[in-house]
Amino acid sequence: MYYINKRQKSLLNLVNKFGCISFQQIISLISRNKHVEYDLKGLVLRRLIVEQNGIYKALSQHNIDCHLLKCIDVICCLNDRIQKCEKEEFPFCLWVYLKNDENYDICYIPVGQEMIYTTTIRRCNNVSNIIAVLDNKSQINQIQLQNINIRYCTLNPVKFYRSNNGLH
Repeated sequence: MYYINKRQKSLLNLVNKFGCISFQQIISLISRNKHVEYDLKGLVLRRLIVEQNGIYKALSQHNIDCHLLKCIDVICCLNDRIQKCEKEEFPFCLWVYLKNDENYDICYIPVGQEMIYTTTIRRCNNVSNIIAVLDNKSQINQIQLQNINIRYCTLNPVKFYRSNNGLH
């Protein structure tokens, strides 16, 4: 049994919450604490988390979830507005509750799989607000979701677009 300090406990909880998270995302979500790198190394040495190519994973996580990592990039941009964030089931990766009493399901839609995700999202119950993370802006035209407030987000750089069905 090893002793871990409050900072390490906070980092361990963050890694376990998402399953996997990059160093840059940790810095963005927690703070620019100078001890983060040192604390992460301590957790890795104690074998409480695993580090693989700059990605920290929980022991229960077998693979790095690239879709989840892309969705975490989005919440890093919204971090100051987020009150609560939880991991979700397919087709979504994350659920966020914002300070202005809005909640969003966040999903990553890979190029070429727009119809699969559109069909799956239509079948989900109680979905009203979605942030769809896309690789490029041209995917927006291929996603057909009616009566759902959907916002699109591209990465590199992170940029948001409103839905094309008139909802805000």
